[in-house]
Amino acid sequence: MKIIRWSAVIASGFLGLLLLFSITENDTTTESRFVRVILGVIGIAGAFGLFRAERWGKPVVIVFGLLLVVLGVVSITIGQTAAAAAVVIVPGLVVTLLGALSETNGPLRRFSRTTGGVGDAPAS
Repeated sequence: MKIIRWSAVIASGFLGLLLLFSITENDTTTESRFVRVILGVIGIAGAFGLFRAERWGKPVVIVFGLLLVVLGVVSITIGQTAAAAAVVIVPGLVVTLLGALSETNGPLRRFSRTTGGVGDAPAS
């Protein structure tokens, strides 16, 4: 179903952009910013690959979602509250599930082919 694939593209791209824009926060460390940039680029690349129906798009989206889940679990172990970590874990699970269920059979956009092109001769 294309709706699942569209959802995976939108969720992965949106979370990737959020991670990239979150580096401007004042209370983050340099290491945290580095991790956010890497994850953001992975999320946007996966969304692009899944949108273009590339073979590597689906695995990248799944890995991106799993990395978000791992990041949330690690943040719980270092002392953040469960509510703050759930902001990362739940979207990560959603992206992973949508990416795993999406099909990469063809492009998301349907291009129509019209007759009357250069090679077509007029009927006489």
